[in-house]
Amino acid sequence: MKKEIRIIIDISMTVMMPLLMAYSLIGELFHEIAGSLIFILFIVHHILNRKWYSNVAKGKYNARRIFQTILNMLLLIFMILQPLSGILMSKHLYTFLPDLHVSALARSVHMLFAYWGYVLLCIHAGTHMPANLRW
Repeated sequence: MKKEIRIIIDISMTVMMPLLMAYSLIGELFHEIAGSLIFILFIVHHILNRKWYSNVAKGKYNARRIFQTILNMLLLIFMILQPLSGILMSKHLYTFLPDLHVSALARSVHMLFAYWGYVLLCIHAGTHMPANLRW
C-alpha cells in the first residue's frame, strides 16, 4: 500500500510540474493552488522517504551515492525556497500574510529556483528509474 501511495504522489508531482511551468496558460490563481498542492505533495514525499535521512550518515559513499546525496540536498533547498518565494508574491491564496514589499526579488528567486529546480528534478527522477527503462 505504501509503495502505491508513493507512486501516486510521484506521478502526481510529475504531471503537475509542467502545468506549473505553463503559468500563462493556467492563470495566476490555478498556479498558486497547484503550487501549494505540489508543495504539500513534496512534504508527503519526504515523510514517506524519511528513512533516507536516517541512512545519510551510514554506509560507504561511492561516486554515485555522493552525486545523489548532493543532488537530493540541492533539490530539497530549491523545493523549499521556491514555494516560499511564491508565497511572498501571492495575490490570491496568501493575502492574509503581511506584504513585505519584496515581490520583485521574490519573483527573481522564484524563477531561478523554478527553472534550475526543474532541471534538478529531472536528474533526480532519472537516477531513480529502473535500469531497464534507461536509455
